Order: sequence, then structure tokens, then C-alpha cells
Amino acid sequence: MPLTVQQKELIKASIPALKEHGNEVTKIFYEKLIEDNPPLKDIFNYSNQVNQHQPRALAAAVCAYAANIDNLSALSGAVDLICNKHASLFVQPEHYEIVGKYLLAAMGEILGDAFTPELQEAWAVAYGDLATIFIRKEADLYKHAKGWTDWKEFRIARKVQESKEITSFYLEPVDENIKPLPPFMPGQVSVLYKSSVRVCEQPD
Repeated sequence: MPLTVQQKELIKASIPALKEHGNEVTKIFYEKLIEDNPPLKDIFNYSNQVNQHQPRALAAAVCAYAANIDNLSALSGAVDLICNKHASLFVQPEHYEIVGKYLLAAMGEILGDAFTPELQEAWAVAYGDLATIFIRKEADLYKHAKGWTDWKEFRIARKVQESKEITSFYLEPVDENIKPLPPFMPGQVSVLYKSSVRVCEQPD
């Protein structure tokens, strides 16, 4: 069911609390999610957990979603970028249910009594709507990935020191029958396919 007018008003009314406590919410969210679901560690950058970049980014995204709940088209650029990142990490539809569960639980823990049953239901519907958008867009990305929908093993075949700051690593697939990378837009390889490679061997 789509969000009702009343639910949208509840979402917008929760923005001040989320701006004040959003970082606490997302910090606890990531900690408990990863603790209870170790396989999801591959999806979340550990360094960005330690430096709090990822929790802060998620808190800002939640607030932006709430602020634009009446005009989601304003977030289309951000949604496209996030979907490309998700696709590079092979996020699957079932992951969204897990994330929603822990995100709502974190909101309830930090916001306390302010997170009323009515507000919880509104955020559950809002999250479900957003998850559906992500799942559909990512399904389209996977459809055009020409078989690149899971991790592939590569080895480092050559390393070239280009300058004091830059080193080039040349990779080759472990499986000689691996399909070529699908076509990409300029710059997209660093977003959509960069994480599709697991390096399993380095040269001597």
C-alpha cells in the first residue's frame, strides 16, 4: 500500500529528531546488522564504518528521503548512484528486508517513545516503497550486466609504478573462459564493476 497523506506528514514531522539523532541511529544500525549478519560484511566498507563516513552518509540519506517524501523525483540522481554502487556489490532483494528490520529497530531504540507505532508503520511503508525502487533499478542493471552478477576471481598479472603517487595493477581472470566485461559508460567501470573482482593472487 502506498503512503497515506497522514503517514507522509508523520515522516516529515520526524525530520528534526532524525537530524538530531540520525548518526546515533545509523551507527547502532550498522553495528547490530553486521554483528547479527556476518556475511553482509562484504557489502559494507569496514574503513567507512570505523571513520563513521557510512553511518553519516546513511543518516543524511534518510533525512533527504523524508524531506522529499512528496517529490521523490528530486532524489533520482542520488538513487541512480546508489543503485550502481549496490549493483557493484551484488546487493540482492532479500537484503532489503534485513536492512529494513534493523533500521526500524535502531530508530525505535534511539528515538524511544517518540517512535510511536503510527510513526513506525509510516517508516515501514516508506522504506518498503524505497526498497522497491532500488530493487527494480538494480534488477535492470543486472539484466544488462551480461553474466556479471556475482564475484569473479582475478589475479594481479603485472604492477607498474607510474609515479610516486600512482601504481597501475593489471588483472587477468583465473577462469580463462570468463566473459568479457559488459560495456559501460565513461567512468562507470569505477562504480559498477570495480567491486566485481576478488584478487586472489599477487605476483612475486
